Amino acid sequence: MQKSADSLSRTVSSSLISNSIQRRSQEDCKKPHKIPLLEDIFKNFPNTPINLDVKLNNDNLIQKVSEMVAKYKRENITVWGSFNEKVTKKLFKLNPNVGIYFSSAGCAKLLFLMISGLLPFFRFKETHLEIIMPNRILKNRRLIPRGYIALMILIKT
Repeated sequence: MQKSADSLSRTVSSSLISNSIQRRSQEDCKKPHKIPLLEDIFKNFPNTPINLDVKLNNDNLIQKVSEMVAKYKRENITVWGSFNEKVTKKLFKLNPNVGIYFSSAGCAKLLFLMISGLLPFFRFKETHLEIIMPNRILKNRRLIPRGYIALMILIKT
């Protein structure tokens, strides 16, 4: 059980340091390095706001992350969510006190309501907006559903 939880924690925390890993020199990359656990980050940076992107729809992972956020009393300085709407709903249901960002479906809904002029008449559970850059979407077209690409091209023009 511990090994499973450990690997789940590394999945979440690995995205937190991906930028710093990319900036290392090639010589540094040849040396083995340890990816910090999410719990280590919470311990060493207790007052630093953190954005958690939960990539997997795994109930055990979601539960463990929620327990860690509560254990270290980080509800008011942590924002979490997922591009996957199902994961975002699970996160909100598990702990509505943690800030949550829009999923891809939530972003599409927000955009539609904004364009249609109906946005002022709707309330959202999401507290933060995180949007992937359009140039990233258009460069990786094979990874994005056709409807999103058409929407982004429409917005761009």
